[in-house]
Amino acid sequence: MKKKVTPQVIPIILPTPYQVGDVVIYLIVDEQVVLIDTGPPTEEALAALRRQLQDQGLQLSDLDAVLVTHHHPDHLGLAPVIAQETGLKIGLHPLELYSQHQETGEPYHIFPDWGLPPGFAQKMEKQFRAMTRMKEPLDPSMVASLTDRQVIDTGTYQIAVRHFPGHTMGHVLFYEPAEKWLISGDFLLEKFMPNPMSFQMGDQRIATLPLYFESLRCLSKMDITTVFPGHGRAFPYSRTFIGNILEHYRKRSIEILQILQIIDKGTTFEVAQRLYPRGFEREAFLVLSKVLGCLDLLERQGIVVKDHDWAYHIDPEADAVFMADFLPMIP
Repeated sequence: MKKKVTPQVIPIILPTPYQVGDVVIYLIVDEQVVLIDTGPPTEEALAALRRQLQDQGLQLSDLDAVLVTHHHPDHLGLAPVIAQETGLKIGLHPLELYSQHQETGEPYHIFPDWGLPPGFAQKMEKQFRAMTRMKEPLDPSMVASLTDRQVIDTGTYQIAVRHFPGHTMGHVLFYEPAEKWLISGDFLLEKFMPNPMSFQMGDQRIATLPLYFESLRCLSKMDITTVFPGHGRAFPYSRTFIGNILEHYRKRSIEILQILQIIDKGTTFEVAQRLYPRGFEREAFLVLSKVLGCLDLLERQGIVVKDHDWAYHIDPEADAVFMADFLPMIP
C-alpha cells in the first residue's frame, strides 16, 4: 500500500518542435500517480520528462495511469513509448484514436470544401503531415477508452472525464469538482485562441466550430476556479474567457462577410487568403480550419449560401442588421 501523500497537480513543461512552443503536461501525485498527456514524439521531450519525474522522486514505472486529452502529437506523441515501457494502457477517447489513424494511415483527405486550387492540395498535405506526424502510431491494443463523465479515482481526487468536442472531435477535459480545477488540454487556453480543427469522418465533414460553441455552453455551467492548460501557466478561470472566444469568432465572421460583400462570392481558400494575407501559407491548415468554421456558423444562421462549386455568397434575403450580431452568445 502506498504511503499517504499530499495530493497535488504538478506541471511538466516539455519542448516541442512545433510553432506553438512548449507543451505542458500534468503529473497527478496522490495515492495513485497519473500522467495527463505525454508530450511530443522526440528524444528531447522524453529526456525532459524523465528528468522532471526524477525531480519528484519518480520514474515512468511508478505511473499508475496515463490519460490523454487529445490526439495531437504534442500531447499524444510519447504515448507509444510510455505504453511499451510501463505496460499501461493509454486512456484516450475513441474518436481520438480514429483521428490519429485517419491522419497517419492513408493519405489525408483534403476537404473539397476548402476550394483549393490545383497544386495547393499537395502542399497542404505535406504541411498537415508535418503537424500531425507520429514516429509510431498508437496501436489500438495500447488504448483504454475514456467516456464522458467517467470518474478517475486517484485516492483523494475524483477526476471526471468530460468529452468536449471542438478543438478535436474526441477532446476530453479532466475536472476535479471538489478542488474545482480543470485540465483543459487545448480546449481552453489563456494566451492562445483555441482553433477548432476541420474533421472528416468517412465522406462526411463535421462542422467543428458550432460543436465547440456547444461545448463552451456546457463549460460555462461548471464550477471552476483554476485551469491547467496544455500551453502556458495555470490561470484563474473566469467566464470572461468564454466571452472573449465568442467575440473573437464573431469579429472574424463579420470580417468574412465584409470580404464576401467585396468579392461577391469566394471559396474558403479565397476568403482565407484575404482575411490572413500574412503567413497564410505557413499556417494554411489552421487558417483554413478557422475560416471554414466561421462559414459553417454563417451558413447555419442562413446568412451565407454555399454553391455547388464550393464558393460561398451572402444570401440576398439575409437581414443586414441580424448579420452584424448573428452569433448566439452564452447567457
